[in-house]
Amino acid sequence: MKKFELMLARYAYKKDSLPSASFETYEYAAQVALEMMVGILANIAIALCLNMKLEVVVFFFIFCILRSYAGGLHLDKFSHCFLFSFAVTTGTMLLVKYMNVPLTVSGIMMGGGLIAFWLTKPVNDKNREVYEEEDAYFKRKLRQFLNIILIAYLATVLLSFSRYSFLIALTVDVVYILMILGKWKNKSVV
Repeated sequence: MKKFELMLARYAYKKDSLPSASFETYEYAAQVALEMMVGILANIAIALCLNMKLEVVVFFFIFCILRSYAGGLHLDKFSHCFLFSFAVTTGTMLLVKYMNVPLTVSGIMMGGGLIAFWLTKPVNDKNREVYEEEDAYFKRKLRQFLNIILIAYLATVLLSFSRYSFLIALTVDVVYILMILGKWKNKSVV
């Protein structure tokens, strides 16, 4: 993958798309783009293999939004991150596919996840320090999105889409757990 990143970075750098950017910037952009593409392709593969296209889209959408503002566990290597993300997505999809969870249970999961998010500060990672103004912004955005996710959850309850109610509640809980793991990892590293 490193070879492909360099090839892509050299091509973009020669095209001089951003004249003031250094080659390292192009290299980093190529790395991030390729890693995101691999992750998206893996999610598509999971969706197709499990025949859960809409469920994977819902999971990915909620996961990405919450993760963006809450932070979470950051692993040291892309391969570790990829395998862990693949396992989390696959595990979540398998639980949703094969477990029939009553609305009361998903309601408890959703309520617990929302309360936990409201009471916990977003992760301040060692690789990206979050300043007070950013922290306040992240909290505000996180709470806005949690409200939107709650509305989506309530809509699935009203429409008796218990599978999607469980999926939304489970995704909120999974992201919260990853956020706590990120906080724990950062404390043990310091």
